[in-house]
Amino acid sequence: MMEGFKTMGSAADILTADIRAAKDLGYNTQEYLWVKTQVLGASSAAMMSKLAEATNASFDGAYAQMKKSYDEAKDDQTKKMYKEMLDNYDKQRAEMKKDSAATLSPAVAYNQQLIAKYDSALNALATEMSKWEENPGDAQKSMDEFQKGVDKAVADAKKSQ
Repeated sequence: MMEGFKTMGSAADILTADIRAAKDLGYNTQEYLWVKTQVLGASSAAMMSKLAEATNASFDGAYAQMKKSYDEAKDDQTKKMYKEMLDNYDKQRAEMKKDSAATLSPAVAYNQQLIAKYDSALNALATEMSKWEENPGDAQKSMDEFQKGVDKAVADAKKSQ
């Protein structure tokens, strides 16, 4: 039971280490937490933006393939089926664009611009994740692999169009 309490204390120490450090340095801890929240929000939004970019590229590739099939269709029934599918794609694409434009607040966009002057927005998230990694550098490596994977998915989807 005592070991359990020690483990809980260690977890609490990790979670509050940055706050204690800010306090020890004489910084306003509430201000520190607010800034940290803003940076993590901008970083998370950057990650979601990357995922949306990959999704949109994939969606556009599928649309191009569907359009090609429509153009190559020989009979009216098949053309009608593909036309309905293309119409549904158009509706979904319009909804996706509307949703993606509405979700990013001007404050988050501005914070992303501020972060970009100093570092990649995704690195803020990697830095926060690094507090819980077993091996130093794993979080940054994971974030780099994520970014490369998304970039590759976007490039592959654009090639197939």
